[in-house]
Amino acid sequence: MALTNGNGVWPAPLIDDTHHAQVQNVDIRTGTIAFDNGVKYQFRKPELLRMAVTVKYTPPDVAPGDPMPINNICIARTGDGFLSAILGKGWARQGFPHGMWNQRSALHLITSTNKVEDEYKIWYEFGMNMNSYQTYYCDATELTPFLYVLGVRPGSIAAMEFWASWEGRKAKATSIEAIIGAVELDSDSEAVTKVVMRHMGFYWPENPYQANTMQAAIGTLRGLGIIGKREE
Repeated sequence: MALTNGNGVWPAPLIDDTHHAQVQNVDIRTGTIAFDNGVKYQFRKPELLRMAVTVKYTPPDVAPGDPMPINNICIARTGDGFLSAILGKGWARQGFPHGMWNQRSALHLITSTNKVEDEYKIWYEFGMNMNSYQTYYCDATELTPFLYVLGVRPGSIAAMEFWASWEGRKAKATSIEAIIGAVELDSDSEAVTKVVMRHMGFYWPENPYQANTMQAAIGTLRGLGIIGKREE
């Protein structure tokens, strides 16, 4: 396992006014995911990366009862737990600020008078934990072109129809969680996982500059109607 930047040393974090990087390459043969700022993670077990980028899809020629191809659903469930735990620790390290985590209190967003705290409330439950947020950043980080749909040629009509469907949009969110799960399982390091998460737009702000960056990103997505309401 190795997490490096272009100089071959531990990568510096993104600058605080940058919400996310972009995925430059995913090489399942070597087990490498690389970002556009030179940061790269090399898996000890490339098969974890292969699984993480293989989305759930049932080919037309699969008959009922046939075994389903391996996909990233299970590793995404693991990633969902890691995402919640890592962001929860960030919240806890700030002394469990009231209202910054709980979904129920976020439902009173409009009527509350504490505007700053209200914005904090939606960072997780109505923000990074939402499928719509994860789907958006799968595209924004340019991870989507590296996802593998069994039996579907990238750029084909079948591929475009899949990504436009509900299943395709859900697969993007699942793949974000799967990458997080794969990195955590491979590295067994919260510090390494946090760096990869940070590059994908998932982090608990650790200073006022990061808070402003997160707030701007959340505000933009809320303004576009992408996040901020309950999901089915």
